[in-house]
Amino acid sequence: MPHIIEPDRFDEAQLERFHRLYALRAHVEGFAAREAARQVAHGKSVTPLAECYRLMGEAAKSNDYDAFRNADMAFHRCIAEIADVPALVAIWDVVEAEMRAFVGWAHRWVIKDLVAIAGSHEWHFTAIRDGHPKSAERAAEVGLDSLWQILAEQPAETLRETDPLERVCAYVLLNLHMPLSLQAVARDVAFLSPSHLAKQFREVRKESFTAYVQGLRQRRAAHLLATTDLSIQAIIDRVGAPDLSRFAGQFRRAYGCTPSGYKRRLRDAK
Repeated sequence: MPHIIEPDRFDEAQLERFHRLYALRAHVEGFAAREAARQVAHGKSVTPLAECYRLMGEAAKSNDYDAFRNADMAFHRCIAEIADVPALVAIWDVVEAEMRAFVGWAHRWVIKDLVAIAGSHEWHFTAIRDGHPKSAERAAEVGLDSLWQILAEQPAETLRETDPLERVCAYVLLNLHMPLSLQAVARDVAFLSPSHLAKQFREVRKESFTAYVQGLRQRRAAHLLATTDLSIQAIIDRVGAPDLSRFAGQFRRAYGCTPSGYKRRLRDAK
């Protein structure tokens, strides 16, 4: 792979262009992941994909951004190859060429934590490995949700070493669809005691860990309500809210109406 030097920031117009390209990439990847899972369910080998996944993990552990981007791109291209759909790999190559600098920039300057990014690929990999087409397709869709929110919540800053709180925020944004608890995140991501992590959230972010997660889920749900035709239940599932009625109450406090009311309001405003 050629070495590409990405800039340390993009302007708003460029970010909007890349976000639209990433939406296209998510559609391509969703289709590829679904078809790859079907092929694997019928006996096609997943070994090449497992090797790409392993290399991604190794690059993440060594904090090698260039090697990680190469392994990440190889991982997604391998999915297109396993799908075995005519012209799909060629389509992926065109999209990848357009996205390559942006992906490297997002890894290095926005998310920063390669281990968290590598971990977010686990669902994608296991769904294909286990031959679950719908789950594999959904993993690609959630990846798009995460990218949009990372750009919205964490604008580019001067590169610095990640601290425990920054690692946790990156992890949460990449895994919002999963169950998240202060105890587990403190132990497995921050490597701090729950009380110490809770104190950092209060001091730095001026809110609790629980409020931070709830706010992210509410904002992601509002975005999906405004930009997709997904059902309310599908959106609730996609943002990782465990209970519809409880989430509806939290959403009402934040937006003045329930998710269904918010969708009606958007429709009536058109």
